[in-house]
Amino acid sequence: MKTDRHFSSKVLANIIKIRNDKRITQLDIAAALDIDMSTYSKIESGKIALSVDRLAKIASFLGIDVVDVLYWPVKYVKYDTLAARDKSNLRPKVTVQIELNEEKREKILELIFDGKNLDVLND
Repeated sequence: MKTDRHFSSKVLANIIKIRNDKRITQLDIAAALDIDMSTYSKIESGKIALSVDRLAKIASFLGIDVVDVLYWPVKYVKYDTLAARDKSNLRPKVTVQIELNEEKREKILELIFDGKNLDVLND
């Protein structure tokens, strides 16, 4: 449960930071959510739980995606829109461990390395 509270408090802190940066008042967001300002104040202070629906509405009102509220100040960028140099840093790395006898090991290595010199692997 401690993790959930920490996550919630981080999200609420992000909302407050974004709201302040954009010079938006609690009253503005409360009006957008169609709730009293005191109710909204209790949401920001953690006295009332922030629902996913309200989080989505707050993010929309702030003009950002929910994921950006969650990870503020880091902005989420879709992989498809990244430059090639940035994508190369994000390529997944895969490690596979297979137990093989010596003959099969050599055949697999030849397949993986396209028959190139494998002497370096035998050191």
